[in-house]
Amino acid sequence: MNLDIANMVMNIEQTSQGFDWGNLVTALFASFFGALAAFGLNIWRENKKQNEEEKGKLLKLFYDVSIIAKTFCYYYKNIQSSINGITKGTTPFQTPILLDAVDIDINEYGFIAKKAPKLYEVLTYMQNDILLLLNYNDNFEQLKTNDQYAILNKLLFINAHIPKALAKIFVALQNINLYLSRYYKSKNLIKNEACNSYIRMKKILDEYKKQYQNIVNSKNPCDMFTERPLGDEEVETYKIDLDYINEVLDTWVMNFGLNEKQKEIIETEIAEQAKSKWEAPENEI
Repeated sequence: MNLDIANMVMNIEQTSQGFDWGNLVTALFASFFGALAAFGLNIWRENKKQNEEEKGKLLKLFYDVSIIAKTFCYYYKNIQSSINGITKGTTPFQTPILLDAVDIDINEYGFIAKKAPKLYEVLTYMQNDILLLLNYNDNFEQLKTNDQYAILNKLLFINAHIPKALAKIFVALQNINLYLSRYYKSKNLIKNEACNSYIRMKKILDEYKKQYQNIVNSKNPCDMFTERPLGDEEVETYKIDLDYINEVLDTWVMNFGLNEKQKEIIETEIAEQAKSKWEAPENEI
């Protein structure tokens, strides 16, 4: 038995003396690094594909939000025109434009939460406000009455909620633009493609804040449409709404790690474009 073992050891030793261990090690390392490189390349391709798919979805989201912004701006102006038509007789009464098909489902954008959970939160609040206004609009359409007082109350109720939704849409548009710039190397989309949406929303929000600030600061506050004197509780409601809008506009815009110079360039481009950009007439989308 011991002799057999000794012979086996001698055979292995003799065989190994003629074996090229260097080639074996080289082959093993080459196979290992080749497999590793192929694995890394596959991961890179998958990441690139996922990145392109995400960018495509975000671009669609950006333009969807821009379209929604325009629609709500027209809706807001139409609501106010209808209110004025009842209270002042300055314009013919007309039913506000419909909001059917103004909707957005953010469930397909869950990947945003990996890098920017706050942006996903902003989009969620925006979607909730849009759905809320769609519901208010549906209720208005189903209002079967010729009582202008009842109609007016419904219109005033809707009018008070639109600026809150617009503020969220406004910051959402800015945030998606910054997010695309930071993580997907996209150009400044608001600079050209969505500048009109940006201008319209900013004008309405500035107008809204000015009107509400005047009511809050007035010694004898009155409703801006009916000129009815307002009580302290009603004025406080105006103040709460105004503070809320200011909070959204002042604190909900993020920078996503962009340095101050990068963000300043984007903001300057938007501001300069907003000064010179031609804005379509109100009856054009």
